[in-house]
Amino acid sequence: MKKTLIISLLSCLLLAGTSLAQGNKSGARIKFIKTEYNFGSVKQNNPAECRFVFQNTGNEPLVLASVGTTCGCTVPEWSKKPVMPGKYGIVKVSYNTSHKGSFRKVVSVKSNAANQSPYILRISGKVE
Repeated sequence: MKKTLIISLLSCLLLAGTSLAQGNKSGARIKFIKTEYNFGSVKQNNPAECRFVFQNTGNEPLVLASVGTTCGCTVPEWSKKPVMPGKYGIVKVSYNTSHKGSFRKVVSVKSNAANQSPYILRISGKVE
């Protein structure tokens, strides 16, 4: 009786583990080439823009639901179209350089990715 119970429990755990492992493999998956960008020194009132390139490494379309920032001085742009498996997309980030001083900003990317959401990007630099 104990052997049957133990075998049944092990079988259930094995099936559950297999289902979870397969679940992690399906769906959209996001992978950024770089997650941080340092502008270095930027002259005041000059444009400061960077691009974060990502790939959908999953097997379903990847959709960026929203891209948010920590303040109004940082403005993101991104494609609203789904990124197909194996294809690349871009998140463009602009920083307002009207105020002098160092800056560190966070950009939060929310998507339908099975591996990570939100995905955190960072920009930094110094306006002179």
